[in-house]
Amino acid sequence: MKGKSHPTPEFIRAICDPVDISNLPFVKYGREHEAKVGDFYVKKIYEKGNTGLRVAEVGLCVNPSLPYLGASLDRVVFDPMSNDKFGGVEIKTNPKAGSIGLSIAQTVGHPSFTANHFLVSKDGQIMLNTDHSYYFQLQGQLGLSVLPWTDFVAHSGIGDIFKQRVFPDKDLWSKTMVPKLNSFYFNHALDFFMLNEPSNTVNTETFKKSKLD
Repeated sequence: MKGKSHPTPEFIRAICDPVDISNLPFVKYGREHEAKVGDFYVKKIYEKGNTGLRVAEVGLCVNPSLPYLGASLDRVVFDPMSNDKFGGVEIKTNPKAGSIGLSIAQTVGHPSFTANHFLVSKDGQIMLNTDHSYYFQLQGQLGLSVLPWTDFVAHSGIGDIFKQRVFPDKDLWSKTMVPKLNSFYFNHALDFFMLNEPSNTVNTETFKKSKLD
């Protein structure tokens, strides 16, 4: 979403025909520890007296108005103490921080995490970096699921979790993200899919026009 205004063929292939990364150490770590962090998230909220909170796993979310786009949240949430009671959860693990003995909060300002870190400190408060790809990921999830909020949760395996409730940035979604996603799909991804499906005889230009009219 950020960056490439003219995607290279390599970039398009990486998005449309990604390689299997399930065996990479950081991916395996995330999958193995996601449930634990999710349980930790619920436990911390229960400790604050919100014992009515409920979470459930969810699959791919597809918005009927943009059926060629999808978003996968880690959990959906029912929060009886919130004005808008239904939301989502996105969980991130950071084994690098844990490997050097740091909690998530301690990574802010640390020499090993200065290059576009996903957390920043503003006015003494640690928060999600709105220039980081995680923020754009969350806005995509919110835009496609039409949920009113999602809790961003991160943990290193040491110390407390980091939790921030993130709300939709409607201007970012409608004026920047949707136009860019539409452009990428219709101008690049669709051609890739058609050209890599020899048995498919659909004319891409006709299909594009029918979807955009």
